[in-house]
Amino acid sequence: MAILGEVKSIIADIRKEIPDIKAITLASKDGVSIYSDIGFALGEAIDEETISALGVLIYSTARKLNTSFQNGDLEGLTVSGSAGLTVVYDVGADAILILVLPKEANIGLVRIVARQAADKLKKLF
Repeated sequence: MAILGEVKSIIADIRKEIPDIKAITLASKDGVSIYSDIGFALGEAIDEETISALGVLIYSTARKLNTSFQNGDLEGLTVSGSAGLTVVYDVGADAILILVLPKEANIGLVRIVARQAADKLKKLF
């Protein structure tokens, strides 16, 4: 199976485990969308490229903060808002996995599923 096919399969598995996800994006660490599965209308101002760019921005900032505190390698981060969550996980040297979820999402399940998916994706890149 080609890499894109494997990526699609991993993303589909995430959706099976957490069906209320609003968006899933695999982005390169330079902010370019590699693959995106957006499950709702994000509006004109937010698209897969914007999700990728903003995801990389918060990931890079969190990584610098984490390094400053000597907390080791950043594995992932969660941004919690009044209406939803954004979860970002490292996928090796070249990519990050971004999940946009409703506020009521089971964050424990999200972390387990996202970490497993990130580990599978790391092996591809």
